[in-house]
Amino acid sequence: MLTFLQYVLLGLSGAGAYGLSALGVVTVYRGTRVLNFAHGAVGMVGAYAFYELLVRHYSLWLAIPAGLVGGGLTGLAVYVCVMYPLRASPSLNRLIGTFGVTLVLTGSATIIYGSNLRLAPAFLPRRVFHFGSGTFVSEAAIIIYGATLVMAVAMTLVFFRTRFGRMCSAIEDNRMAAAVIAIPEFRVGCLTWALGGVLASLAGILLTPVIGVSPAALTILVIPALAAGLPGEFRSVPLAVLTASVIGIGQSLITGYGLPSTTVQALPLAAVVVVLIIRGRSLPERGVPLEARLPALTPGRINIPFATALLALVAVCIIVLPSGFAIGLVFSAGTCLLGCSVIVATGYAGQLNLAPMAIAGCAAVVTANLAKPSVGLAWWLATLCGIAAAIGLGTAVGTLAARVRGVNLAVATLALALAVQYTVLTSDTFTGGYVGITLPTPHLFGAQLSLAAKPRFYAAVMIGVVALCLVTVLNVRRGVSGRRYAAVRANERGAAALGVSVPGTKVMALTVSSVYAALAGCLLLFTTKVADFSRFDLFVGLTILAYAIVGGIGFATGAIQAGIAAAGGVVGYFLNDVPSLSPYLTLIGGVLMLQLLLTYPDGIAKFTADLINEKLKRFLPWPARSRTGSGAGIRAGAPAGNHSGPGQGEPRLSPNRTEVVLRLERISKRFGASNVLSDVDLTVRAGEVVGMVGANGAGKSTLVDVMAGFTRQDSGRVWILGQDRSLRSVVKRSRAGLGRTFQGLELFEDLTGRENIQVALESRRKLGLLLDLVAPSRSTVPARIVEVARTVGIDSDLDAKVGDLPQGSRRLLALLRCLATSPRFICLDEPAAGLNEVERDRLVAALEVISERWGVAVVLIEHSMDVIRRACDRVVVLDFGRVIADGPTASVLERPDVQEAFLGRTDLEPDREPEPVDEPGARR
Repeated sequence: MLTFLQYVLLGLSGAGAYGLSALGVVTVYRGTRVLNFAHGAVGMVGAYAFYELLVRHYSLWLAIPAGLVGGGLTGLAVYVCVMYPLRASPSLNRLIGTFGVTLVLTGSATIIYGSNLRLAPAFLPRRVFHFGSGTFVSEAAIIIYGATLVMAVAMTLVFFRTRFGRMCSAIEDNRMAAAVIAIPEFRVGCLTWALGGVLASLAGILLTPVIGVSPAALTILVIPALAAGLPGEFRSVPLAVLTASVIGIGQSLITGYGLPSTTVQALPLAAVVVVLIIRGRSLPERGVPLEARLPALTPGRINIPFATALLALVAVCIIVLPSGFAIGLVFSAGTCLLGCSVIVATGYAGQLNLAPMAIAGCAAVVTANLAKPSVGLAWWLATLCGIAAAIGLGTAVGTLAARVRGVNLAVATLALALAVQYTVLTSDTFTGGYVGITLPTPHLFGAQLSLAAKPRFYAAVMIGVVALCLVTVLNVRRGVSGRRYAAVRANERGAAALGVSVPGTKVMALTVSSVYAALAGCLLLFTTKVADFSRFDLFVGLTILAYAIVGGIGFATGAIQAGIAAAGGVVGYFLNDVPSLSPYLTLIGGVLMLQLLLTYPDGIAKFTADLINEKLKRFLPWPARSRTGSGAGIRAGAPAGNHSGPGQGEPRLSPNRTEVVLRLERISKRFGASNVLSDVDLTVRAGEVVGMVGANGAGKSTLVDVMAGFTRQDSGRVWILGQDRSLRSVVKRSRAGLGRTFQGLELFEDLTGRENIQVALESRRKLGLLLDLVAPSRSTVPARIVEVARTVGIDSDLDAKVGDLPQGSRRLLALLRCLATSPRFICLDEPAAGLNEVERDRLVAALEVISERWGVAVVLIEHSMDVIRRACDRVVVLDFGRVIADGPTASVLERPDVQEAFLGRTDLEPDREPEPVDEPGARR
């Protein structure tokens, strides 16, 4: 029996190959912030070049450099032709762009070499070193793993000791800021992609004698490489190599203990996912870069004329065209259901879930095992059980998404999907092995639901299910849940500050999306008499995701277009008459995908909608209805039943100014060696406006984060309305009455201003999340919010998309959104930044209404001394994390020590001449 050490040594070859691939993935990500799914395909090009020269010319010293150069040039070409033009597109488009590159490269290789595995002659030394009690290691394994360690050390030095590495770090941290200081993004990208291609080719070359050369074998190498880069967030070279070593050696150890080969592949990937969950955070930290631009969203309205015409056309085609069309339509409809799953989870909620096909497969497996003759459960009851199982898996993915986000979530769900494929969809235990699982023939409305016997009836049923699902998808977008999904997708910190449960929203989105995937899996399952689980392959699911993105991932029509283009669907039916195209379909599909991504980054659906609106403007005598959001059901100015507080025309309130709404006791916070806050005490009473001033770096924003719960203090307590909330979450503090705005605003850019306010109004509603599927809920904007909107002068901007508003309107909208949560205390972080003189006057007037009439306490962080003097009852001054002054505004600002600490001068001049006390907007 081999020893533990022996299995470790046997795993060195795999660990080395995974490590080299992971180094290439990390290199590309650090230079361009692109997660390269095409990394294995690029390595395949270099491996084929090596194979050709080695087999045909027997020249090892020519074959290796040629393979490395081939991989490097391929990586360079991918960046120049595809990734650089996509640099301003959403990250999801860039990720799918690399998948399109994979289709192009693998399609080309299949045309030239076929899909069969080609074995290359062994070229590494075959000597074996023996030492101690039968333990041995091959020289080839030492060379492969040694090459990985050498490259890891070299890459670490490059990234941390060279100018090139510093430029990569600058682009990774902030691409726009790097451009300002003239860092050559194009040249850095060319170098990193070429270097990544070289590393991918080196891994492929070293593995050719072990796993052979084929499009599939080398392309799938990217998955363990991506998993290896995950723990270090694709930034840490040493951690990537260490994780790759754990994966490779772990697979060897699992094999040694006699577990099935599928488990060998799945367990290390699943272990990486578990580590990510443990290390993850429910909310991103302050300063984490947000997605610069998200895919466009549908307003969610149902175009009844278009839908009616489309259904009529489909019905006519089912009746008139041959039955082969109906068969293709069934598979298109099933793919459309999977597209619905993608639209809800990724398009609406922004969760990069790459496991919808695995969810569909699990639902099909459960349904098949319960419906088979030996169990005998009715097909509809088995289907319901399959959907329930899929909901469980979708909830598990949602739990993962609650702590992992962005590209990390994409890779984690990819690893999870691959683990499901290895352990469930290819397991003889669950799939029936070579014999398979025989399925009963379902009956619906007294007729056989059989694709072979009644393809037209089957197609009609599928189209009916798809139509209903598309209606629910659009309903979701128009309702509470759709707005909440979009808020979380746009800005998790902003959503949490309004009282939205970000983890709960993610779980709900992925749970709902799993229902659509489960329906697809169960309905496609009964298309054959013997269950066929091969159709639930991981890469088929990635292709469907790509088609949905090209069609428009934020639009329901994106799912329709994904269904039309699906393999075996409607397009496949019409292409059956051209058999000569069959070998080229993968290549053609990849080229079209890349072309459409480059031409229509928001998808064909968005382009079509914009084109139709533009044409309508030329013929309609009245302005076209705004289609930027789903605000049609909002009746501004009507009081909301569940939001108390004075509105326009209501009597003036006299708040009890003795009531303490916020008390901080000896708050301290350190970051590393820096003592940011030291024993800070603060008391704020109802209706009081407290200014908080201090130089940059004084600790003001950190103190606000501690108040709101985004940052946990090292010591001290936070009391809100007399209750200790020190250990409460951001959401619970918001619901307890604490509101805040952000220095960076944290607005939901792809929603309208009115929808931003609605998210705050609806933050506590739960029932509407499910009712939206049937009847989208509507809500009203309270009169008091409309009053403040008129006071600050942005009431006419509420129906515009936030991304189209000027900076001044955006800052004032952030205040309105904060007030919509009915807070008792709000903290405003530099609300006057970027405002002109008129807007500042309106801000001061609004603060008077908020504090004097509503009794809301305000902490105002501001650098504008004019606003501080006119708006604040008292001022607190922070200097290096300590409170050095707290008292009436005028007396505190006149103190020499305050002037020195705040501005480094002895005369604290206002931004403009102060207005007389009796002028409107001045504090009394």
